[in-house]
Amino acid sequence: MSFHLEQEVADYSERRMKLATAITDYADWLDRQHGIDAERTLRLADTASTLRQDKLVVAFVAE
Repeated sequence: MSFHLEQEVADYSERRMKLATAITDYADWLDRQHGIDAERTLRLADTASTLRQDKLVVAFVAE
């Protein structure tokens, strides 16, 4: 894999982790400010968890 592609994949992974953290922080803030319900808390936690566990698969195909 070329360095540029490796860097793009690493950047994508980092953005995913930052987004997951931001979603968790947002859910915590909402709960402190407005006391969000359990369903919304679960949806936000599930979204953050999915982002953290998601894997990017890159395949190279040649003839």
